Amino acid sequence: MIDLHTHSTYSDGTYSPKQLIEEAYKKGLKAIAITDHDTIEGIKYAKNIAEDLDIELINGIEFSADYKGIEIHILGYFLDIENKELLNLLKDLEKTRNQRNIELIEKLNNIGLDISFDYVKSLSGSGLVTKAHFATALVEKGYAKTRNDAFSLYLGKGKPAYVQRVLISYKEAINFILNANGIPVLAHPIIYKLSEKDLDLAIKDLKESGICGIECYYPSNTLNQTNFLLSLAEKYNLKITGGSDFHGENRPSVKLGNIFLDKQIRRIKNYKEIKMKDKNSVKVIAQNKKAFHDYFILETYQAGIALKGTEVKSLRAGRCNLKDSYIKIENNEAYIKNMHISPYDHGNIFNHDPLRDKKLLLHKFEINKLIGASTIDGHTLVPTKIYFSGSYVKVDVAIAKGKKLYDKRHDIAKKDQKREAEKDFKLKLQA
Repeated sequence: MIDLHTHSTYSDGTYSPKQLIEEAYKKGLKAIAITDHDTIEGIKYAKNIAEDLDIELINGIEFSADYKGIEIHILGYFLDIENKELLNLLKDLEKTRNQRNIELIEKLNNIGLDISFDYVKSLSGSGLVTKAHFATALVEKGYAKTRNDAFSLYLGKGKPAYVQRVLISYKEAINFILNANGIPVLAHPIIYKLSEKDLDLAIKDLKESGICGIECYYPSNTLNQTNFLLSLAEKYNLKITGGSDFHGENRPSVKLGNIFLDKQIRRIKNYKEIKMKDKNSVKVIAQNKKAFHDYFILETYQAGIALKGTEVKSLRAGRCNLKDSYIKIENNEAYIKNMHISPYDHGNIFNHDPLRDKKLLLHKFEINKLIGASTIDGHTLVPTKIYFSGSYVKVDVAIAKGKKLYDKRHDIAKKDQKREAEKDFKLKLQA
């Protein structure tokens, strides 16, 4: 097991680098990345203990960056922590953070809260002072019940003590990581609350700017969200990563290690198994009993069908009739005609024509066979059943041969005999 997203006391975590490695050892982790915000100082203090405990320590960082007015986080892995350009950037970022912190203290004091920067600094130990430390200070001083309250009352965007820190651009963050021989990865994409379309476009932009991966596995993701991120990683040929975003007591519900990853993977496996079951499941919507009465069914093909949204909704409600329907080939395409799908109750002006011709989706060789069969005297094409196969609507298309009158009489006689036999059997059971 590994964890590629953790924070130490050198940013906004509550575990020292040494404690992080020791906790990783207890959890049975084989590798861990320390990804503190805008600093690599904690890595230096974790190196020796990681070697002693035979845990691979991955040099990491988490940059806050501006992407078209949105703050995003970009993780960097396998960094050269001696890279001069990177070290100079981190010094500049520390200056902007310190300036933000001074403004933040002033705003808190201006609204009557007695908090000093020295007090907040004492809570950060030897690391950077982050808004998480201000939140802790507000709780300790009794101005907020919880850290979340501290953000919702004072520190969050639009609140009395909010200060926007100057951010580097996403392109700068990516380039600094690449120049330090690192691998840039977009952190927790779902928390930016973009629509799927906008997130897709953002990933495309980031890919073009040099991003190499997406953090697809993250504790707060739903299964559908994780699957969507995996599809984007595949679409843009990006590496797939995951991490807990462990902060210690600052986020007590999040535990170190990738146990949640195992759960996600199990859930995805179960989801795939369910989908396979769904794929194989069949729910009959309507059968063409008249076709079996009038014809001998010689051969059957499964076809897809082109439908409108309201038609699908009506079919889910079982509102369909095949009684007088038939199949016709036009311009080398197969159409089902005279199949009645009732209007959808809430379709309004967007409702469908109940008897419109509907195109069937068949392979070319299947259409050719249907064309050939329909030219034989006494043969015709009829739909015998419409049903859901998993989430898809399917139609069974039959090559049929018309029954003679005596054939129909024979069938009726057989049914009568069967009915009488069943009746006799029930009477015997009751005797």
